[in-house]
Amino acid sequence: MSIPLQMMQNGFSLGRVAGININVNQSAFFLGFILLLNGFSFLGFSLATIVVVPIMVVLFLLSLLAHELGHSLVARSFGIQTEAITLHALGGVAKILSEPKTAGQEFLIAIAGPLVSLSLAAAFGLTSMVGVTLGIPDLVILSIFYLAIGNLALGVFNMLPGLPLDGGRALRAAVWYFRRDRSKATIVAATGGEIIGLIFYGLAFISLMGGDLSGAMMTGFMGWFLRKAATTEKLHAQTQGRRPGGLGGVFDLLKMMNQQRRRSDTGYFRANMNPQGPTPGNEDEEVIRYPDGREVYIRKR
Repeated sequence: MSIPLQMMQNGFSLGRVAGININVNQSAFFLGFILLLNGFSFLGFSLATIVVVPIMVVLFLLSLLAHELGHSLVARSFGIQTEAITLHALGGVAKILSEPKTAGQEFLIAIAGPLVSLSLAAAFGLTSMVGVTLGIPDLVILSIFYLAIGNLALGVFNMLPGLPLDGGRALRAAVWYFRRDRSKATIVAATGGEIIGLIFYGLAFISLMGGDLSGAMMTGFMGWFLRKAATTEKLHAQTQGRRPGGLGGVFDLLKMMNQQRRRSDTGYFRANMNPQGPTPGNEDEEVIRYPDGREVYIRKR
């Protein structure tokens, strides 16, 4: 999963794994608290579970880390470096330093994390079955089974077809491959994320009607987060994918003009969309260059 970086600023470092910084956002403690409550609810409260449940929670958080390492190591195989992995309240995110160059690379990077989670689910599930045949105590078997269910849920949830989830990135890769336009593919995948957010709102309402207030709050929060992140990705794609005369270019232009106005005492600015370029010899014109090479000419007067 990917989320806006400003939502993960506060936290601390646990060190490095495979050359990648491992950070914990303060909100991850909320996730740990929820996992503890769920663990005690699943296994009951006793002297034994006071020991077992925290170990189970740590193992699940390590599973989250393995999920993100899956993304990062596959990205590294394509020459794309990961600066850090941050665990937060909704799971984890890998801060990859550059975008994949092809749709195929993006697809493989996207599905790597869920495949790790599903593999862990299968491993924990198999271990719990072996434990039954070996006569291992029920508490240990149930704990391992809990980890299997948790990783299965993590893998399936992340493959839902909408940004910012991994399934949304896989969907973007597929649309990018067939339409040859990454910006349009991002808009399609982000729309999927917005729809999934609305579905979570509906599930939250159903939970609320059923008397499950905590479930409704958690599901509603996830719906809000997914819609917010998806909308952010869509707006960014619309801005990057339009020409200067399009809607995205107008919003970019207004933003730049506002920034310029704050630095100037000469009055207001207007955009010259003339493709021939600025007027020769006019020192009052400024060229604003987009990252993709497009230019907008700002004239002061």
